[in-house]
Amino acid sequence: MKRFFAQIIAIQNHISIVSNVAEKINSIHSEAIVALSTDRENKHSQRLERLVAETNSTIKIAIGTLKHLKEETSQLKERVTTKSKKCKSKSVDLEISSELAVRENIIAACSQKLKQESTTYRTAQEEYKLAIQRKIKRQLHVIDPSLTEETIQDIMDNGEGT
Repeated sequence: MKRFFAQIIAIQNHISIVSNVAEKINSIHSEAIVALSTDRENKHSQRLERLVAETNSTIKIAIGTLKHLKEETSQLKERVTTKSKKCKSKSVDLEISSELAVRENIIAACSQKLKQESTTYRTAQEEYKLAIQRKIKRQLHVIDPSLTEETIQDIMDNGEGT
């Protein structure tokens, strides 16, 4: 169980990182919206790209570890079931059953928390993207008020004018 709890602590640290990055994205979002120069906008964009790459890696590691723990717990459960059919010791069965229940509950709680924080993280990314798109639209309208929404969308989709 010691190794199990060490892995759970590592997963909780990964979840905490994801949560903190969602907050950092919101901070970068605020800074990028008021950025007046292309240089500053690019710096914010690069900073965000690094954060996203690191965080996506962190999420994959946490998911992989959770998957491994689920498989390990499932295998343990199968061994216990096989042993309990051969051996009639109720005290050992109860202790191992309790350990399995604890493992399953902790894994489920960590999975749920990771899912929740990942959703918050993706929402922060999407809000950032939409805010930048709105800023670009405003800037394009300032440059050329006669631009239609369709033309603006084409410019944004094709990266023209950047």
